[in-house]
This record gives sequence, C-alpha cells and structure tokens, in this order.
Amino acid sequence: MIKKILLITIIACFIRLTLSSQSEYPFPSDKSYRIKLDDKFNAKLFVGSLGEVDVPFNMLSKHIYLTSPQCSNCIIYSQDEQQTFSCNKNENCAVTLENVSEDISGFKATGDYINLPMILNGTPLTFNDIFYVKQISELKEGQNYVYQGIGLQLDEESTSSLIDSLKKQGKIDDVSYSLYYDFAQFQGYLLTIGSYDIKQLSRQFYNLMTLPTLPTQKNEYDRIKATASFAGQEILLVDSYVILDPTVENFVLSNFYFNEMKNILEKNSMLPDLSLFTEKNPGLWSKANQYLNFQISFKLDDPDQISTTLDVQFSATEFLIKNNNDQYTLDVTFVNTNDNFIRVGKKILKKMMYYKRISQTDKKVFRSLTPLKKIKQLLRQENY
Repeated sequence: MIKKILLITIIACFIRLTLSSQSEYPFPSDKSYRIKLDDKFNAKLFVGSLGEVDVPFNMLSKHIYLTSPQCSNCIIYSQDEQQTFSCNKNENCAVTLENVSEDISGFKATGDYINLPMILNGTPLTFNDIFYVKQISELKEGQNYVYQGIGLQLDEESTSSLIDSLKKQGKIDDVSYSLYYDFAQFQGYLLTIGSYDIKQLSRQFYNLMTLPTLPTQKNEYDRIKATASFAGQEILLVDSYVILDPTVENFVLSNFYFNEMKNILEKNSMLPDLSLFTEKNPGLWSKANQYLNFQISFKLDDPDQISTTLDVQFSATEFLIKNNNDQYTLDVTFVNTNDNFIRVGKKILKKMMYYKRISQTDKKVFRSLTPLKKIKQLLRQENY
C-alpha cells in the first residue's frame, strides 16, 4: 500500500514538473469558474427586468453588455426581435460612467457603464463594468447586432470584463480560460475560467504562433498560423491562418482554398459524380470517398517542443455530410475574402482543448491547443 501511494506521488510530481518546465503554463488552479454553454455558444443569464435569456459569448470582445430601450437604431441592425434592458435603481442598477464610446462586436456603440447584480449559469454575481448600449453605428458592413453579449478577449492591451471581475471578486487567481466541446455528456461547450481540467489532457499544451496584429486589426479574432491539406495534399497559401470561432459548426474557408481544392480533385480524378464542384455548391458524391479528408497543421511557438507543427486530422466521415437523399458533400462554406483563412469551431473543439492565458509577470499572451484524452483513446494514433 505504501509503495502504491509513493508511486502515485511520484507520477503526480512528474506531471507537475512536465507542465511547468515544458509549457510555461501553471499547474491548474483550485480557483476556477466553470460555465456550460449550449451548442450555439450561449449561456443562461438572469438579470432584472430582462428576466432569463440566452446570452451569446464571443472571443473578440472584452465587454459584458446590455442594450437600453433608448437605442433607437439597434433594431435596424438586428435580424430578430430582441429584448432590451431597463436600468432601474430599485433593482440595484447604478450608472458609474456616462456617455462612453466602445467597440461592441462589429459596431461603434455609445452608452454608460453600470453596476448590476445578475445570475450567470446559476451563480449570483455582481459586475461593476457592464456596458449599457444606447446607440450604435456600423464598423463593418453586414453585421448583425445582438442585444446582449459577453466577451472573452484576452490580449496584451485588454482583458475580458468577465474574467477581470471574477479575479477582483476572488473567484479565480489566474487570468486565463480553457474551452472544449463536450459531445459525450451534454452536447455543449465547457468553459473554465481561471484554470483547465487536467484530467482531460492526453498531452501537454502546444503553444500556437500568430500573425502580427496591425492597428486596423484590433478587436478581431486571433489569426493563428496554420496550413491545410486536402485529400493528403498540402495547400500552400501565403500567410494562411486559422480563426477559432466556437459559433461555427462546419469549416468556413476563403475562396482561395476552393481553387486549390478543385485542382486537387481534378488531378486525382475525384470530382463529384452527381454535380459540379463550385464555390456555392461544393459537390455531390454518390458515395463517401475515404480520401476526401482534411488536415490543419498549426505552427508551434515553443522551444521545448520537438515538433514544429500540431497536425489535426479530419477523416472523410468528419469532413463530409450526408443529405436526405444519401448523397455526400463537403461540410464547407467558401467565402470571398482577401485573406487565406480557415474559420473553424465545434469541429476542432471536439478534439482539442483550447487554452489562453496572460502571464502576470510580463503580460505575454499564450494561445495553445492540446488533444483531449478521450479523443486520443478513440483514435489510438499520434496525429489527431
């Protein structure tokens, strides 16, 4: 019995040393705040006159925000009828700063900062820096305005209001979050703020490289350096990158990928047999061709890693979808853009845990992925 306890202790120490020496990430903190989000990356929020709503989370804003009934033009940019929130003193809502301008998810917004108690994911919390939107204007054409939102932005210049508030309230110690999609238990996302679940890991974290951020690209998604392969052939595009967006269910690729993928299909006589392969209709096959697979190779930024890339593979079963007529097509949306990017969310977060952290010593931002243990056990291979 003593030998078993000693062995467990040695293993635990080894894990702790491995994580700290090879990855620059801390051992998981005992203080964390876990949120369950649904399939669309929404969580349950209860607040004052608004009642209970599904509040969408996003990766590119730092704000917790609500919309005032005074916002006369908000409805113009909203696709659906949505609820406004009235800040009333009898509900402990207090204005702390008036007439402020902020960027809110693709819009320039003006409004106030307010203090407000709310219940998020079943936990009562009080936030001191909720942005109360009273007017908006477009920053980008074609954006859809959503009346409530919570951002998870972490970078050198700004920290998510949610994460900052939780740290000030003593609910977390570490300025970080981890995220993955749990398809086994409840078909939704598990967001852990301030830590990560070490029991889910099959490997240490792999530090990801990003493209430089220009002044005009602030308040946008991280651009993670990566290349792609289709049907076993690498697609080489200049400055190609990946956007991790949990609201995306399939693969969204720039039109430059369409041209490369079409060339590969033609060269290998794998064009669809039931339709043409076009940007708007990525083909129909009568059978699922096992060679129609996809791979994303992330560039790594970690001197302690032997590998220079993290290769995440998607089999034909994952890259194809079957319609009601038992025909197969690529689970892809092609978009016209000037950049070479892949936007992916649920597909990769079923396989990988994403972890993002700001160092409290030098404010360096770490972005990383690691294979989930359950996925590695299912695949039984080193590529993911």
